[in-house]
Amino acid sequence: MHGPGGPGYPGPVTQDPGGPPALLLDQVTAVLLDGPPASVVGPAPPSPAGSGRRQALAALRPRLREWARSSLERLERAPQPARAYCGPAHQREWQCPEWPPAEVVDVPAGDRAQRYRLVHDPVSGAPARDRRGALVYLPAGPGTVQPG
Repeated sequence: MHGPGGPGYPGPVTQDPGGPPALLLDQVTAVLLDGPPASVVGPAPPSPAGSGRRQALAALRPRLREWARSSLERLERAPQPARAYCGPAHQREWQCPEWPPAEVVDVPAGDRAQRYRLVHDPVSGAPARDRRGALVYLPAGPGTVQPG
């Protein structure tokens, strides 16, 4: 087994075929098409019938989706900070060079390495992050093995 940043990490980035959340893109598109909500800037004057603005911005929607997907992919490819919590390597930090991060890593702790496991959000299943945005690792139990 290898430590953080070593060969124990999985292969290249994989993009979720669903891409970014459609709801977020719909909200961004709505702001572009309709302007900010009235609760923010007050009521807007009615737009003239046959306005080309709505049609032009609606035509941009596929390009907005592609831009959002490529932006998320670039973010996922960037090294991700990780931090060990509890156990002998408490607060030890490192960078996870690839996405998705390794499920189990050996973290140096004194004269030996301690095995830590990645924590996942119980609802979404996504890797858990702390307040600083670092991936959260907790000590693994004695029977934990490196997935392979």
